[in-house]
Amino acid sequence: MGVRIHMLAKELEMHSKELITFLRTQGHPVMSHMTTIEDVVANIVRERLKKKRPAKPVASDAKAAAKPAKKASKAKKAPAAKK
Repeated sequence: MGVRIHMLAKELEMHSKELITFLRTQGHPVMSHMTTIEDVVANIVRERLKKKRPAKPVASDAKAAAKPAKKASKAKKAPAAKK
């Protein structure tokens, strides 16, 4: 069984075009994002490209980094007196 280029690209969090370019430079005949490559080749690509990608932050760290710090709440002002 094989792996489609677009599925492997999604797994590696990259664009299909980038993966196609990489595979072509390695001598693999890739025609489009729907091309299937063998599992052996897919495993080699995973090993090579995962090392180049930065590791994902831990889920709790990612959530904390995504949310901005809360601002100090401002005291509500009394309504202006009518003249």
